[in-house]
Amino acid sequence: MLQAHDHHIRDDVCMTRPPYRNGKKPRAVKVYTIAQESKYLLVQNIPSIAGAGEQLVPHFSQYGAIEQYWKLDGYERKDPQEGEQFLDTMLIKYVQISRARVAKCRLDDLNFMGSNLHVCYAPECETLDDLKEKIQERKTIVRRKSELNKFVWRKPSAMTTSSQSVKPTTNDIRLRMREIVQKSNLIPIALQQEMKIAILVLLLLISPIELRRHENEDDDDNYELSDLLKEQFNQYQHHGKPSFDQEETNTNDDDDDQYYSSSHRRTKTHPSRKKVLPDNIFNNEDSNTDDVTTRITSSADKITTPTTNDQHDMSDSSVCTDKYDIKSEQLVRVKELTSGARMIRYTLVDKRTLPMGVTVKDGCMSNCCAEKSCDLAMLSEQPTHNGYKCYLFACNGSCILASHQDYTVMTLKSNSVQTKQESVTTASTFMLYFMLDSISTEKDHRQKTREQQMNEQLDSLEDSIQNLDKILKEKKQSSQSTRHSTKNSTSSSSSLSKCFWRISSPMNTTFNIRQLYERLPFDNQNGGVWTQGFDIQYNTSQWTATNKLKIIVMPHSHCDPGWLNTFEQYFKHVTKHILTTIVTMLGKNANYRFVWAEMSFLSLWWDQATNDQRELLKKALHSKQLEIVTGGWVMNDEANTHYFAMLDQLIEGHQFIEQNIGNISIENSWANDPFGYSPTMAYLLQRSGIQNLAIQRIHYHIKKELAREKQLEFLWQQPWDRTSSTRIFTHVLPFYAYDIPYTCGPDPKICCQFDFKRGTDSYISCSWGIDPVTINEENLSERSQLLLDQYRKKAQLYRTNVLFIQLGDDFRYRTINEARLQFDNYDKLFAYMNQRADWNVQIQYGTLNDYFDQMTKVKSREEFPSYVGDFFTYADRTDNYWSGYYTSRAFFKRMDRIVESYLRASEILFSVACVEMFGRKLLNYFPTDELFSMLTQARRNLGLFQHHDGITGTAKSHVVNDYGRKLLSSIHMTQNIIEQSAAFLLFPNEYFFRQQVLASNEVFPSYDLLSTKQLLVFDNNQQNHRVVYIYNPTDQKRSEIIQILSNVYHVHITSSGKLVKTCQIGPKWSSKTSNTMEQHQYELFILVNVEPYSIKDYTIHSSTINEQSCQLVKLQYINEQYSPKNQSAPFPIEIIDTKLIQMENRVLEVTFSKTGAILNLHSKLSDENLRFHTNMIQYGTTKESDHHSGAYLFIPNGNAQEIPMNNFNHIRVQHGLLVTRIDLINDLYSLQYRLTDTNDANDQTIELDVLTHLTMNKDIELGIRLSTGIKNGAEFFTDLNGFQMIRRKTYEKLPLQGNVYPMPTMAYIEDDSMRFTVLAGQPSGVACLKPGVMDIFLDRRLTQDDGRGLGQGVTDNREIISTFKLLFERRHTTVDQTSLTGYPTLLAHHLSIKLLYPMYILQSFIPNAVQDGYQLFAKASLLPSDYHLVNIRTLNNMKSNSTKCFALILRRFAYDCDDNYDQLFHFKLPTFTDFFPSNRIQSIEQTSLSLRHVHQYLNYTSTLTVPYAELATYKIHFY
Repeated sequence: MLQAHDHHIRDDVCMTRPPYRNGKKPRAVKVYTIAQESKYLLVQNIPSIAGAGEQLVPHFSQYGAIEQYWKLDGYERKDPQEGEQFLDTMLIKYVQISRARVAKCRLDDLNFMGSNLHVCYAPECETLDDLKEKIQERKTIVRRKSELNKFVWRKPSAMTTSSQSVKPTTNDIRLRMREIVQKSNLIPIALQQEMKIAILVLLLLISPIELRRHENEDDDDNYELSDLLKEQFNQYQHHGKPSFDQEETNTNDDDDDQYYSSSHRRTKTHPSRKKVLPDNIFNNEDSNTDDVTTRITSSADKITTPTTNDQHDMSDSSVCTDKYDIKSEQLVRVKELTSGARMIRYTLVDKRTLPMGVTVKDGCMSNCCAEKSCDLAMLSEQPTHNGYKCYLFACNGSCILASHQDYTVMTLKSNSVQTKQESVTTASTFMLYFMLDSISTEKDHRQKTREQQMNEQLDSLEDSIQNLDKILKEKKQSSQSTRHSTKNSTSSSSSLSKCFWRISSPMNTTFNIRQLYERLPFDNQNGGVWTQGFDIQYNTSQWTATNKLKIIVMPHSHCDPGWLNTFEQYFKHVTKHILTTIVTMLGKNANYRFVWAEMSFLSLWWDQATNDQRELLKKALHSKQLEIVTGGWVMNDEANTHYFAMLDQLIEGHQFIEQNIGNISIENSWANDPFGYSPTMAYLLQRSGIQNLAIQRIHYHIKKELAREKQLEFLWQQPWDRTSSTRIFTHVLPFYAYDIPYTCGPDPKICCQFDFKRGTDSYISCSWGIDPVTINEENLSERSQLLLDQYRKKAQLYRTNVLFIQLGDDFRYRTINEARLQFDNYDKLFAYMNQRADWNVQIQYGTLNDYFDQMTKVKSREEFPSYVGDFFTYADRTDNYWSGYYTSRAFFKRMDRIVESYLRASEILFSVACVEMFGRKLLNYFPTDELFSMLTQARRNLGLFQHHDGITGTAKSHVVNDYGRKLLSSIHMTQNIIEQSAAFLLFPNEYFFRQQVLASNEVFPSYDLLSTKQLLVFDNNQQNHRVVYIYNPTDQKRSEIIQILSNVYHVHITSSGKLVKTCQIGPKWSSKTSNTMEQHQYELFILVNVEPYSIKDYTIHSSTINEQSCQLVKLQYINEQYSPKNQSAPFPIEIIDTKLIQMENRVLEVTFSKTGAILNLHSKLSDENLRFHTNMIQYGTTKESDHHSGAYLFIPNGNAQEIPMNNFNHIRVQHGLLVTRIDLINDLYSLQYRLTDTNDANDQTIELDVLTHLTMNKDIELGIRLSTGIKNGAEFFTDLNGFQMIRRKTYEKLPLQGNVYPMPTMAYIEDDSMRFTVLAGQPSGVACLKPGVMDIFLDRRLTQDDGRGLGQGVTDNREIISTFKLLFERRHTTVDQTSLTGYPTLLAHHLSIKLLYPMYILQSFIPNAVQDGYQLFAKASLLPSDYHLVNIRTLNNMKSNSTKCFALILRRFAYDCDDNYDQLFHFKLPTFTDFFPSNRIQSIEQTSLSLRHVHQYLNYTSTLTVPYAELATYKIHFY
């Protein structure tokens, strides 16, 4: 219980302050020492009202991350107050002391629910670790500031006269620059880039700028910024603008430049001593510096880094960000603004969100450019937690400036000066930036000493600066020629400047996946007891009494939500008991620890647990005995999954925690069982606030290499990252598996003896013949020494003296007896080891967080190596590559993508319907709770399937069926949500929940069957027209063909009363492989045009007027025997006599042979023939015992065998106005090629559907080979989870199966002239085994188990249609052979979105009430072309299922530019009012991706700026 102390009492207002220092209000002045400050805040005077504490916490969390908070029930004040019994006290612990400092200052004396809070520090609550951390942090800050102060130009003393004023010469600046660079090793790495920018500013000042200082100004005119802004702030509020407090975000350690509200301002004890400067502080040395020779233009042309005047960078206003003057070391004297001068607003500029080449100053000025009246901006040089503060002013030449070294003032140039200076600014900035960037201070250069290198580089830099100075002073012949040259330069490099993310390099890392594959022999040498490693030796002298081996042993239980049993079976018989056992054991011994990962199981347990059990769980979590790791719904697969579902299941897990368990931190991720790892998952975790990650299943040879180099712990960075902001600390488990025999050390025979569940009384034993024995007094010393030897050997593989040991396996700790076996025996071992002082070991139970905390105390994260790449394809031994599961159970992989599309479409439509309901004030009208329950279940079903034995296709057959039923249930529920939400929006007067107004046109009859279309029935007497509504749930307008089944073929189409002539009618075949037409069923194809995120009406009329009827298709057959017999259908049939079959549209012409082989592909746009043909291929598997393909493994019996293309049952061609297609039908497979005529992007692709249904009783892996003439060598690109691309290479030193990689959504090959992209509607395996050739795996049937625990083959194949779009694109830039990542074009991104997220057809049951349609958001075409709305997710609360809070998730593409396509779209960044009316929005927060942490508070006018290649999440609260 916390005791009251004197410093908890509020001090009286200081009455001894000199009168001249008094303000309008009395203020307390108190100075805190480091001992008195603390990250613990005591909050008193909280009204004792139910829920008051929960409502108070958000007030504190807006100033920084809160680690924990408690209500202090027994706290007794030292200063009793009246009504104290009605007041509560809370203790809040911040992650950072700087955040606590700001929160205390802001919230002390806050009126909360009628009571004035008292907030004070509580340092008495600090632990020893907290105290050490606080002292160390202060030392670091003092050291950093003292070092930086050495590099700051000192201002003249107050006695300096005008004749004595100092002007730094060019030499002075260069000498100071040399000193800065030479001492850069004293500066933290994170600040070095900022130092480079600071140096750059100095260099730009050399020639054209003269520094002057004003003297003899009165000190009374100088103020801190917080004081200077007071009057303008009041005026700002008077005009109805948002207050600073509403816009304020978290700040960092230096908060002197923050404005505090009048009731919570931190008062300074001494005024600042700033000198006042005149307006014209900077003058040009040379009035003709705008005269630039053509040499500067040509130099600028050689710089590939883009300028800031790019429409993609920040906004349309960014064109003027490089047209401003810099007036450094100043601030605006706001108190003396006259003649209409005023401060407009201030904003935050986060350099992490700025594109490459765009400075913070540019970002600040872009905001000024966006304000019509802004002509001056003031930028703070001190970053806050969320960026640099940028103050915008409308000066009209009347702003008074005071000197201040922490601010930079920038003014817009006049039009004439702007034009003249444009070339100089651009060229000099980028030339100098690249010079500075070439300075290397890395310590690993061994050829010369550090000093020699630095001197030589600085000499070279000085020479370059002198040359630049000379060029800047040269005259050019005319200003007109300069403008003409600049225009031409800009035009010629426009595509390059837009795609700066493609042509600029990401940050270098210590090593990457490509380097590993290039240098490793993959020779699989025997390493002894550690078969896949090497012999490990150590010297006991490396540990001492002051440098002990610290061992963290982490008990865990890996629980699969479906594998050999279903999710519910596992919970009922196993997992429920595990959780109960663990909660009980942790409650009995405070030293025990445990971790838990799967929220799906925890959710079921929570629903059934008693209140006492729930409280025990919460207690264990808050005391950190139990840690939730990752916190996702499942431990998801990382090869086949799409980032939408990966993030969705992570959010679902985190939302469950927040709603049920409360505010607990999730800082670490545990992924011990996925079969390979993707950097996409690392990115999602890192951007969700998770700092550390532990992984297990990576290629055994790579493990060996990382262990040898002590690189098993590294900072994992994204391939496209240019700021190192995405790095997450990653720990790799070094040995074969994650169970106890492979975790204590290199020898599994010994480690198994310490898995005390095994033995004579257990159903499992040790495979090495020696079972565990119970620890007793007789064997304690010998057992301890044997185990410690393994620990010490394992410690040799890591860089610190802190060792991480896992203690668990699949479904462990089921009973109290089992738990006691482990804990009791290890208690004895730990006690004995710790008491042996001569062993210099400290061992304890711990969580993942305990390990990373201990490790980072020994060595900072920055001292570890960095890595970029992925970890595919996984191999666990010899040639056993886990590339088979990329394609196993292909039917359900395709079904996964269908469910994702339905879930996303329903989420967005339901959220919009809820917002509309709030606006109508009809709270009981739309059934939000009922529909939200369906939505939640659909999310959880999809999330469950993301499990690494779900979407992978590696579960037992009955478990796969269970997953299928859950996915089908999700489809039906989301269809219902779409129907109800659309009906509510379209028919507000006719809508009633129990009445079906709309119905989905797509029917899913069973979980293991393909979908069908609902038949539209026309009765000329009663029902002669039917209305359908088309829902476009994507970001761009779609001109696309939809397919509907009709019982008549004489039909015509109208939309909004206008005739639609673009339609065609074709036959409905009785099955996918049949040549028999269905009677009275016809396929109607309509070209629809639907705006983004809107619903549009189309009416289908049974027609009697042939002129208006949709055009009939023409059927063609190769010979008479193929044509249908005894058909009475109206479609013309033609027998082709020629040897060739052609289909074409406005872009492409494809020629087939009479046997169905593609002979030629002609591009009409470029008038060239493209080499392209396809072949079906198949693999078998080896017949060796324990060495063959299975659900996990792909072990072929040789190269692929091509299936002859001349054995089709029939070949059929359908020519139509909109679609031309050719069907090639075989017993084993069927191919359908399609070309569309829509005058849209789809016309540039060949659409390919491949139908397979493997039923034979043999091992077969079926694929399609796509052959081109592209000279890509051995390299190709595949996507990672639909989020990013990675460069692959085919290696001859690897077996064939090791060169197969996952392809979740796309892959491409390219050379300098052409790119060929395959866009896929389902995940599968892909390989590029020959230049110009891509092999896509389709399905696999395997009769045997591959020995990885499943115990069966894969023989439950279903009929599946795999969908692809094939795209050839002419290249406009040279291929970068060095980049590890690649970028699809914007066209490829858009086509992939269309393939994954189709439009939805809703049939109306009230045809006489036709609505023209509905636009979901306030603005049509609201998103720029490089943005994608990932989801709008309705959030829930504890009182009701749904709430008035939504998560808006956006993605911004990084893409390869193509001006011909890109110019068709706009790139204007959206605001929140583009989505929803401003009067509906209550508040907005930008959060971590999974909504757990608030990053900043925004208003509805804020621009949604998402960094390139990244995601952003916003939480929107509605009235």
